[in-house]
Amino acid sequence: MRPFFIDFTLVANTSEFVGSGALLWYFCTIIYRFKTYSMSQFLRISSLFLVLSTIVLLSSCGKEGAPGGGSTSTTPVYDTATQGSPVTESANKFIYLRPPVGEVFRYRLQIVSSGSAQHIDSLFKQYPPNEKLAVTTTIYLRHTIRQIRQDSSVDIAFRFDTIMTVTDANGKKTDLSTARESDLKDPMFNNASAIAGKDLGAIVTRNGDVVELYGTTAILAKYMSQLPDSLKTPQTQTRLNQQIQTTISEYLQKTLTHFPSKALAKDTAWGGMVTQNTPVWQNVLYPTAVESREFVRGFEERGGKVLVVFDATTTVKPSQSVMDQGNAKTTLNNFDLVTKASSHVEAETGVLVYRKITQDRATNFQIQSKTAANQHYQIISKANETTTVQLLQ
Repeated sequence: MRPFFIDFTLVANTSEFVGSGALLWYFCTIIYRFKTYSMSQFLRISSLFLVLSTIVLLSSCGKEGAPGGGSTSTTPVYDTATQGSPVTESANKFIYLRPPVGEVFRYRLQIVSSGSAQHIDSLFKQYPPNEKLAVTTTIYLRHTIRQIRQDSSVDIAFRFDTIMTVTDANGKKTDLSTARESDLKDPMFNNASAIAGKDLGAIVTRNGDVVELYGTTAILAKYMSQLPDSLKTPQTQTRLNQQIQTTISEYLQKTLTHFPSKALAKDTAWGGMVTQNTPVWQNVLYPTAVESREFVRGFEERGGKVLVVFDATTTVKPSQSVMDQGNAKTTLNNFDLVTKASSHVEAETGVLVYRKITQDRATNFQIQSKTAANQHYQIISKANETTTVQLLQ
């Protein structure tokens, strides 16, 4: 697998990558996506939708008031802080997504992230010595089950009712919410406000995989209308559409569970290893080995319903530490990326009721110029993130 490198000269002479803070940019670009059966994990440390094109600014959007739209309850359906009653299943169970048609499910996603970075920069001469960043993002997301199709896939109408972010970047705090009129006009929040309150839809397989999104045409059209004529090309439209769909799908997937196509019982385990390129700094990708393991911890009874509990762990390790390309040599030392998740799912319907994901990442990355032997750039960083997904009453 051949890694992709940044254009060394471009980065050395362009300030767009560091204009809003190197650590902020770094966290925005170390998004790592993979699936491990009932878990979709994404490292997303910075503001919610900064993965969308940074050249796009949106000045208006749909509006929603209280979290959850029609309902204002913020009480979880299940109190997972207390232990459920263990249930012994007499036989293996096939578990699929099959919620009742017409049912409405409201979720609260809270993503708490923090990180720090030390920069040693005699090469670019643009990065501050030290940076810190903390971000808390809260999302209220609502599902309405439209229909179960003939192929057993599920048609889900959904919307992001409210999106809130609280950011502390090197002591500078920002508090934004789509529930506040003034925040909807803040350029830092344009991408979040672009989708809040919009009626969207998804087709999800009975195994819990998003295979189609619809309802995003108006969002894409609004983004395209803000671009100068020189950028209104089919290529730009395709790229923006992919970014919009990917971002929305990723957050929707956090409220879904991927089920293996086999019967499950307590202690049933599965997993595997794949190799793929993983971002380590800006557009620099390194080949890595991704190992995922998941198992059924057991079954429990809560409120008259049986829940199945999945636990999963994924580790990412570089396949090599030094790479050369063009006029740059890069070195990756002490890279560490570990994700752990626990998911509680209704055994009868496959509906997620609670999920907790923790992710820890550490990087020591260095760029050495081949044309200037005494100039180099090094970042030593640590980041952690905890994502909690709760089904609300």
